[in-house]
Amino acid sequence: MSASHLIGIYIGTTSVKAVMIDLSGRRVAEFASAYPTHRPGPGWVEQDPEDWLRLVRAALARFSAHGDAAALCLTSQVNTHVFADRNLDVLHPAIVWQDGRAAEAGAALDRGVGFEEKIAWLGAPIPVDASHALSRMAWMRDARPDVWARTAHLLLPRDWVLARLTGALVTDPISSVGLVTPGFTYADPLIARLEGAAQRLVPLADPFAVVGHLGGDGPFAGGACGAGRDGCLGQPVRAGRGAGWRGVLSVRHVRRAGHHVRRSVPADGHRDLSGLARTSAARRADPVGGGVP
Repeated sequence: MSASHLIGIYIGTTSVKAVMIDLSGRRVAEFASAYPTHRPGPGWVEQDPEDWLRLVRAALARFSAHGDAAALCLTSQVNTHVFADRNLDVLHPAIVWQDGRAAEAGAALDRGVGFEEKIAWLGAPIPVDASHALSRMAWMRDARPDVWARTAHLLLPRDWVLARLTGALVTDPISSVGLVTPGFTYADPLIARLEGAAQRLVPLADPFAVVGHLGGDGPFAGGACGAGRDGCLGQPVRAGRGAGWRGVLSVRHVRRAGHHVRRSVPADGHRDLSGLARTSAARRADPVGGGVP
């Protein structure tokens, strides 16, 4: 049976929202479920990444009752950070974007970067504030050196869930706020200001590219092929972009089981992804140019 659906999933600040649409843009099924946010101290805001993964899998399980899918796209909140080891085990509760514990660490880093350097490196005077990845890493290095020593990867929510589902360790340059140049490469001179930061960042990927395939034996997976292994027949997964930049479910030139689909379905990360169906139908005459096989 040919795949006839697309899935978009948003890991938001308070809940996972997801939608399944058919290839004409009609909404077939939707999912929304909240998870807790913890505030263990003044200005501290944390979440458990396992809650995100549990609900993403619940969404996929619900959607599997409606047929196969040609592709899946994940998006998420940005400037929320997961400190994970080499096995993707979480070493510390995720530090949510509202968290201010790294303000002093960020201010110290920011004082060392001039206005002209920010323009040259980032294209704008983006501050190294409490939510910046470098600030969070500096705080962890100083406050929890045991966790910092074991940290192999600093990941956004979408990136960690993507890695757990597919084995792919990537992020995208749009979501990597304050870390990339106007040319969508890492701002190496800035990142070098914090020793050990560069080695903990994962490679940048085109948000429109297929970055992995669902592995394991869960919904839409490729049976026993295993996450991230060559030849896995699970559904292709695209990285999308972070919520702050309008997440995108974009399936361009999907070739699977006879389908050749060209669609662009924007989804504002701050709105329910059930709006994807209406947006898709409205934009079918204006597909994204270019193609990624």
